Amino acid sequence: MTPAPLRPYQRPHSSSKYTTYGGITRHRVRQATADIDALNTRRNHLAHEARVMQDEIDALKRLKVNALIRQEKHQMRKLEETERAINKQVGIEVQHTVNQAAKTDTLNRARMAKQALYQRRRQDAADVRQDSQDQLEDLQLRRTEFLNDVKTRRLNNALDTVDLKRSYSLKMGNRVREARERTIFEMDHLNKERLAREQTVRDLRAEEGALLDVNRDLRELLQKEREGVTKMHLATKNRLQMIDAYKEDFNEQASSHILAPFRNDLSYVNARMCKSIWDRKDVPAPTKNPLMEV
Repeated sequence: MTPAPLRPYQRPHSSSKYTTYGGITRHRVRQATADIDALNTRRNHLAHEARVMQDEIDALKRLKVNALIRQEKHQMRKLEETERAINKQVGIEVQHTVNQAAKTDTLNRARMAKQALYQRRRQDAADVRQDSQDQLEDLQLRRTEFLNDVKTRRLNNALDTVDLKRSYSLKMGNRVREARERTIFEMDHLNKERLAREQTVRDLRAEEGALLDVNRDLRELLQKEREGVTKMHLATKNRLQMIDAYKEDFNEQASSHILAPFRNDLSYVNARMCKSIWDRKDVPAPTKNPLMEV
């Protein structure tokens, strides 16, 4: 047998060698068949992945159920061993001393333990079913998120044109500029408020200094009174009433606005509330001076 003669090289699926309608049709049929085979291969691959995932889910379910069954068997064995130990320990004494009520109570406790075990087993089975349902819902949610992500990427690729980019850039630039202007305006407003507050604090402290000077003068007057100087040389008859009026005014100012920023600072408040001047507890009782009486 002689081999067939060699033909010149041509690219596979080249349309240049199909010149008749029949050749072109057969070539397109072969191309469609190749595309269908590729799609079938992809579909079979996805189906295989789905089967593998389902097998893994089933294996996890079986492992969990088997673990629960083993745990229940272990608990049953422990319960039986405990019952045998109790029966062995009690022994003959139980047969002679336990009455019918104790036997009924023991049976009831055993029945309640069995019911609790059955209830726990049913709860474990329900938990397994709920876990399976949660896993299925999680897979569905992930699939939905993946499809939405694919759709979003396709839409973004379709909208990625020069005009849309330019309009988006202009719009964002306007927003940034508006935000910057708004921030500058707010900062100016806050700065003005801060300056006004600082000026108010300076004014209040100046008023406080003046009040403290007056307070110091009153302290000096009181010290001179304590040293024995007669009231005739210091003040008129109505000086005590003036001191009481000044006390009320000072305390009202101190409680209204002077101590407003420092209400929580007790040391600051105590340092500026000079109550010893107004209480006059350490001052001896005044003696009646006929010269002061009108």
